[in-house]
Amino acid sequence: MYYRYGDTDFWSAVVNDFHEKIRSDPLLRRYFCRRSQAEVQMINFAILKAGLGLVDSGYEDVVKYAHQSRGIRKEHLDRFFICLKSALDQANVLPEDAETIIANLSNYSSLLIDETSSEGVEEDEES
Repeated sequence: MYYRYGDTDFWSAVVNDFHEKIRSDPLLRRYFCRRSQAEVQMINFAILKAGLGLVDSGYEDVVKYAHQSRGIRKEHLDRFFICLKSALDQANVLPEDAETIIANLSNYSSLLIDETSSEGVEEDEES
């Protein structure tokens, strides 16, 4: 699927659009506002690669470690996927390919969501 749409330039544009969406989203921006744009884009490109099924061994451990105690709830993950779907749609990724990418990423949900957290469900008040 990666080469069906072009190469790194195509997917980098998708990541850039996705990056703008999550950084401007009131519910998600708190998770990304303290990181540099380059760092967030690198993280988001790794996420997109996972959605494309291009992950290295040990990726699950990295995901679990990076997201532990972050207070991520289902509401955050749902919004994250809405932003990603929008970026994929705007890049004219076929609906079935977008669904595959999101389904692949959904497999990591149990590593991301902190069921014990009640914080962060409200929209972020930081700018």
